[in-house]
Amino acid sequence: MELNKLLNNIFNVLLPICYVWITPYLAKIGFCNNTKGSFGNSLSNYINTPQATGGMAVSYYSISNIMISKRFYKVGIPDNGIFYMSGIFYEICFGIFLCCPVDYSAIIHCVSVSGFIAGAYIHIIYLEYSPYFKQKWSLSLKILKFIGNLSIIGLLITFTLVNFIQIPNNLFWIFECTGLSTLILIMNIAHDICAESPIETFNGILV
Repeated sequence: MELNKLLNNIFNVLLPICYVWITPYLAKIGFCNNTKGSFGNSLSNYINTPQATGGMAVSYYSISNIMISKRFYKVGIPDNGIFYMSGIFYEICFGIFLCCPVDYSAIIHCVSVSGFIAGAYIHIIYLEYSPYFKQKWSLSLKILKFIGNLSIIGLLITFTLVNFIQIPNNLFWIFECTGLSTLILIMNIAHDICAESPIETFNGILV
């Protein structure tokens, strides 16, 4: 069980977070794209190579599964369609984001990015205010959500300011990586909190 927990933390938490933060270093060795866009350095530009896009897909595969995990329904998260559909909407938009590089179709790329951010945010809000998590939404989750909010605001501000002034090269990328990192941490922590309530299955107890 401890080994499974360790492997889950490596592949579900460390891998996706580390991957986005080391993209500048991967660009130096030719794995990621090393050209700058209108926002300076951005994650969309960094992953604009076949291997880097594949790496992004592999790294973020687990979070898509966690977002629609049955564990959330088993502990009593109300399902009126919003929670499930926001998770599915995130998956669809994230897939489109990977399929449409920023230099191929900038409009579709930007719309898909906005879509998966909105889907993830609705998902987290629904979790936070659900009856099960009202008493379990810890200070660490509140802080992570606050940091995530700041990253979204930062993205919107830099997206606007770039039309008028030159922004620091890595600013947009930092906001992107911060937002994705908080999403990974929030969903994994919430998923682990649900594990505090064991689920009986025909194969035994799911923990």
